[in-house]
Amino acid sequence: IPVPIPNTAVKPTSADGTWGSPPGRVGRRRDFFERPQLTLGPFARPGGRDPWQRGESPSRCRLGKICVAVLVVVFFSRYFVGVDQYRARRDAASHERGFTLIELLVVVVVIGVLASVVVFNLGGVASQATLSACQADVKTVETAIAAYHAQMGSSPPVSVSLLTQGANPYLLNWPSNSGYTLSMSGGNLYVQTPSDSAPVLASGPGVCAGAGSTTSTTAAVALQPLGTDTSAAGSNTGTLVGAASASSTGHFSGAGSLSLPGTSGSYVSTATLSTGPNTFSLSAWFKTTTTSGGMLVGFGNAQTGVSSTYDRHIYMTNAGNIVFGVYPNYVVAIQSPLTYNDGNWHQVVATLSSAGMYLYIDGGLVASNSTTTGQGFNGYWRLGGDNLAGWPNRPSSDYFSGNLSDVAVYPSALDATQVASIARATSYSTESAAVLALNPSSYWPLDGP
Repeated sequence: IPVPIPNTAVKPTSADGTWGSPPGRVGRRRDFFERPQLTLGPFARPGGRDPWQRGESPSRCRLGKICVAVLVVVFFSRYFVGVDQYRARRDAASHERGFTLIELLVVVVVIGVLASVVVFNLGGVASQATLSACQADVKTVETAIAAYHAQMGSSPPVSVSLLTQGANPYLLNWPSNSGYTLSMSGGNLYVQTPSDSAPVLASGPGVCAGAGSTTSTTAAVALQPLGTDTSAAGSNTGTLVGAASASSTGHFSGAGSLSLPGTSGSYVSTATLSTGPNTFSLSAWFKTTTTSGGMLVGFGNAQTGVSSTYDRHIYMTNAGNIVFGVYPNYVVAIQSPLTYNDGNWHQVVATLSSAGMYLYIDGGLVASNSTTTGQGFNGYWRLGGDNLAGWPNRPSSDYFSGNLSDVAVYPSALDATQVASIARATSYSTESAAVLALNPSSYWPLDGP
């Protein structure tokens, strides 16, 4: 029913011609075309003001109500649809039948049989995978060795450190696997599997196959008492001092070595007093992980105790570099760029002659200079330790901690081919033969008890 809207406007009562205020509204100016106040109807609000007076539009209010209605309809429609879907799934599940106990037992038995078959097959796959991995690692190392030989020209024997160290190594890492071990000695690659009693040469069709390999490095050798001089003269016998002792671990299977603890006063002294030579070579095999360095071989004026005059020595720095030094009234030393305290066997040769000083590691030349003489004095060869005061990169300990083997002194300067003939030996017997063929003045195999 239409409701009449009362006219609440008043005639102007002021001199400026403004309209008067409606009852209850004092001081508010009303424009001529302003809608009158609504007190009834669908837009009535507390205070009696309509939407236009509040700055709102009636169409916006209607749109808001429509949106609310739509949301309510959507919510309830999805609710009832969800209820219907739930009821449908419940009714379908009520018609499904579970497994019986017999069926479950049969399934368990079948799974057990399949599991046993898979386990046995995986064992075979693991063995085959280990064999393939070993053969692949051997090929990788052989490729690196070939690259080293191609770059060096003279094909010197290589070692693990020569392949893995340096600015541009031939191998980023040495292969490691719990199913086999790869190692190098005398420039040759060896493999040892759990079924091998000793490392075998990594060559031939049976490589990595285990006990069936036919290239074992074990050789029948006549072990000499520790300190025996087996050179032609055979007179410069070594005497163990301090805690120096025999070890059953040698650089070839079947031979031992000298074990040195690195403590002061543990070394091998020799019997013969001789004049310090200006033409000679020193060779030795060593193995260590020490970070305290120490002397491997040297010449000093004291048979025992600490020498006051000393030079013509090979020693290791704390970092593992090898140094060869002489003293022609001033210190002269050449040093290897790489380190060798990696726990592997290495061979070192140092020579002095009119051609200069040369230092070889594992058959390869690593340092040299033009110095031709050492200090003139009489002394004894010392194995494993003596005074190193005043020498560059002097190690924390003057006494070597590790293993020494096959130490020899030659009255001539060995050339690269002769050095390689020692380092490339594939067994202890062939290595000993190579040393003796070069006529050493003293040779201590250090391989026996």
